[in-house]
Amino acid sequence: MNSIYKIKNKIAEEVNRASGKKIIVADDIIFPPNNNFGDLSLSCFDLAKEMKLSPVETACRLVGKIKPTDVGCGVKAAGPYLNFILNKIGLVKDVINEIEKKAARIGLLSPFLM
Repeated sequence: MNSIYKIKNKIAEEVNRASGKKIIVADDIIFPPNNNFGDLSLSCFDLAKEMKLSPVETACRLVGKIKPTDVGCGVKAAGPYLNFILNKIGLVKDVINEIEKKAARIGLLSPFLM
């Protein structure tokens, strides 16, 4: 599992905990169309239906319940979206660790190519 997917999983778990619902999965967390919003984004429309609130109110309530330390990144509400700002240094460290773990396999030919 790559570093971004791990982060998305952690965010999904924390949003589910904060909302009291288990409907968010890692694939619901997307890259926003404009990086000024953040590094990752979650639309609150479906979650709002479950919580019986407006999407904007859902985002505002959740941002108050999600601590940056719980998800490893900053979180802010922007209208009906939760936007997450990644800890770039932590992400780079995770990627380097992934590379080091797989270093022995890097450059090996696949048996299908032989």
